[in-house]
Amino acid sequence: MSSSPSVQMRCPKCGSADVRYSYTQSLWDMALDLLFSMDAFRCRSCRRRFHKFDPGEDAEPTAP
Repeated sequence: MSSSPSVQMRCPKCGSADVRYSYTQSLWDMALDLLFSMDAFRCRSCRRRFHKFDPGEDAEPTAP
C-alpha cells in the first residue's frame, strides 16, 4: 500500500468536499475510465455528477 498524501476532491459546481465515487452508468463512463483513467464522482451536497482524473494507487507522487 502506498503512503501518498490524500488529495481533497471538490465539486466543480458548488465547491463542496463531500463527494463520492459514482457507479459506471454508461459506455461514456467506461470509455473515459479505460482511455483516460477518469472516474465518475457525485457531489452529496448538490448531487452533480462529474469526472476527474484518478491515477489510482500505482501512481507515484512527483517531487517538487
